[in-house]
Amino acid sequence: MKMELAMRRARECSDDEDEDEDALSLNALQLANRAMETYNAPISNMQQLDVHGNDLRLPQLERKLRKFLDCFAEDIAVKTVEGQPVLRDLEQFRKRYATVFRESGVQLRGEVRKRFYMEVEGSEGSSSKSWTLDFEKHTHLVTPRPGLALDGSMGVLPPRDQELVVLYEAVGGEISGMWISRDAEGLGGAGADRRRVEESDVFQAFRERLKALSNDAPLQIHFNDYLAEQ
Repeated sequence: MKMELAMRRARECSDDEDEDEDALSLNALQLANRAMETYNAPISNMQQLDVHGNDLRLPQLERKLRKFLDCFAEDIAVKTVEGQPVLRDLEQFRKRYATVFRESGVQLRGEVRKRFYMEVEGSEGSSSKSWTLDFEKHTHLVTPRPGLALDGSMGVLPPRDQELVVLYEAVGGEISGMWISRDAEGLGGAGADRRRVEESDVFQAFRERLKALSNDAPLQIHFNDYLAEQ
């Protein structure tokens, strides 16, 4: 009964927290930041059992997952930059990140090192789309074994560091789509300036994806190199 009460309170806190009247106006940059902040909330990967065998982490894990999912649309899908499906729907998305949060431990951390924020010139209102292209580094990431159950029930990979390029699309105060690629050239690192990034094959692939998503509309582009700003 105590565990059920704790789980219910976690759900209620997740539903009530961070609600604001301007939620529909949140853009891709704000939503990506909010999702990453939640992603980085530390939770142990060691079970903490009470005398009845209940894992005391479960309310905390559920609250973190729900708060993370609140940043994403119900029809969220993750694809490669070429358009191949990685996570087809919200259920796969939920299972995958539940495993990440449960298994990665307190050392899990995502860091945005470079970012291009883009919006259509002159666009306004909650129906306007925006995008952020993030060069991310993930530390101590534990994920399900490729091709097996996303809930981790058939095993997980050992902890690893991973560098990714991720394009987030937002509309109506939710992240509506994600496209990803490995940062095989280390473009998120300190050795790559904006010119080198924009000349890279991976950036050009994302540029073509953006053209399709924006119907080739003129975009306002803002660039930040957070490593250079440190």
